Amino acid sequence: MPRDTIARQRGFNDYQASEVSNYTTIIPNRPNAPTSFSADPEALNIVKLSWTFAPDEYSGKVNIYKRIMGVSTSYGYPIASLQMPIDEYFDRNLTAGQEIEYKIEREASTGKSLAKYDFIHAPYRDISKNSKVFIRKLKFSDVGKIEAWWKGSPEFSIKALGINGSSTIEIGNFFVRLDDRNDNSWTEVDNDKGTVTYYWKPGNSRWYDCISFYFVEWDGGGTVFNPWDDLTLMGQKFIKKFVTDSITPNWIKGTLDAVEVSGLLIKELYQNGDEKIGYVHLNYYDNPKGEFSTNSAEGGGILTVQFSDIE
Repeated sequence: MPRDTIARQRGFNDYQASEVSNYTTIIPNRPNAPTSFSADPEALNIVKLSWTFAPDEYSGKVNIYKRIMGVSTSYGYPIASLQMPIDEYFDRNLTAGQEIEYKIEREASTGKSLAKYDFIHAPYRDISKNSKVFIRKLKFSDVGKIEAWWKGSPEFSIKALGINGSSTIEIGNFFVRLDDRNDNSWTEVDNDKGTVTYYWKPGNSRWYDCISFYFVEWDGGGTVFNPWDDLTLMGQKFIKKFVTDSITPNWIKGTLDAVEVSGLLIKELYQNGDEKIGYVHLNYYDNPKGEFSTNSAEGGGILTVQFSDIE
């Protein structure tokens, strides 16, 4: 930062000059922070950073920093220093699944501005392409808890919901019977029984912030082909919620709290004998080959689901 300007002032009138006044310190104005900053997935392992400044503040340079949440305890040196008026940068050096915090600051002749922050969970999918989602495998931890007949195998009614913010739409309805009643035994689901979507991509009409799957062990009335009469589902709301940790100043509040779940849609009614198993959700940044477990069933036990993006 340049030195403060030190000045002495002397007053004059028609008769004489005054004595020299006290010293006055003139401190240059610090550059203003960006008015906006965002980090958004662009393609596989590519993040686009973009920012704006006030119209008269596109001078100097922009310094870009990043740290891996849970790994880095400081930002270190800038990953890029760009001469203004550049207003975007592509970070191609990241790994799927990383949680990354970025910050930028403007540096001018009068010093550095306050920082602006944003956060991204690097997706496993190529966000620039349509993404497929398949229910690939199911298993249950304690079959006897949900299937009383000693020869019976659990039969699951599954509903898939596409969720944008608090808006929910049904995108799939599935029925899967486990191959046997052994605990923690995987049942593979054929494509014709487990295809959720071929078209999950930002900007596409089939894009959702999250896909939620709701499971019921089906033993009651109705038919196998229409087991959802009078049954409504959990609704989930996903929002960007600003929080901090010990590294990010608490007055900045620029990171993302992953998921918020809230509310019920209307009511819950079950056919006689049916049992609520629970739900799992799949965000675009989740590993499609990962395993996701439901909350505990009413009678006990945990359902584990494996998804895939490969047919």
